[in-house]
Amino acid sequence: MRPSGARANQLRESRDSSRLSPGTFYPMPHSLERKGYLTSRREGTGKRSRRFYSITPKGRDALIDAKEKVKELFGELFEARQGPQRS
Repeated sequence: MRPSGARANQLRESRDSSRLSPGTFYPMPHSLERKGYLTSRREGTGKRSRRFYSITPKGRDALIDAKEKVKELFGELFEARQGPQRS
């Protein structure tokens, strides 16, 4: 089972000391869904209604590409740090 938006927010907060407000966090999955990277389904009704997100094949491909770009960027940063040593 995928985490609901509320649970995803709890997980994010427990892993990161910088806090995002719900007004900042919740538009992100909606935007990713509009772009075809996620799909969602609602469960429950009224105030108990929750939305569950799943990654699409397009989203998985984009995630793989993004991870490669991050690895490349950090590799370049670490290579630059290994240059001439300060005395």
